[in-house]
Amino acid sequence: MHISKIRIFLIMTGLLLGIGILAILGIFVLPILASQVASAYPELIDMQKPMLILGELVITTIALALVLALNLLRLAYSGKGFSVATVKTLRLIGWVFLFALLPLIAIIVYTESRVKSSISNIYMAIGCGIFFIAGNLFHLLAELFAHGEMYKSELDLTV
Repeated sequence: MHISKIRIFLIMTGLLLGIGILAILGIFVLPILASQVASAYPELIDMQKPMLILGELVITTIALALVLALNLLRLAYSGKGFSVATVKTLRLIGWVFLFALLPLIAIIVYTESRVKSSISNIYMAIGCGIFFIAGNLFHLLAELFAHGEMYKSELDLTV
C-alpha cells in the first residue's frame, strides 16, 4: 500500500473520531452543561434553550464540515484529487464554515443583550475569526484546485 494512502486512511480515522466526539458533545455534554449553567444562574434560565439550540447548530456545522472532509479524502484516496467533485466539495466546506458564523454571531448578540460584557463573547469572537479564515481558505483552495483541474483536463486532451 502506498504511503499517501496510509496517511489518508489515518486522517479519515481521525475525522471519524472527531465526528464521534462532536456527536457525544452535542447529544450528551452540551445539554448537561446548559442545565448546570441554568441551575447555577437561575436569573438566566430563560437563556438555556436558545443558547442550547445555537450551540447545537455550531456543533452540527462543524460535524458537517468533517463529513465533507471525509468525502474530500475519499476522492483523494481514489485518485480523483483534481476533479470537479473535489472543487465542489472544497467550496461546500468553505460555505459551511461561513454559515457557522451565523449561530456564533447570534450567540454574541443574544448573550450581550442579556449579560453585559460576558467573557464567553470573547471565545465566540475568536471562533468567528477562525471560521471566517477557514471558510475563505477553503474557497481559495477550491479556486486553486479548479485551476489544477482545468490544467489536468487540458493535459489529458493533448495526450
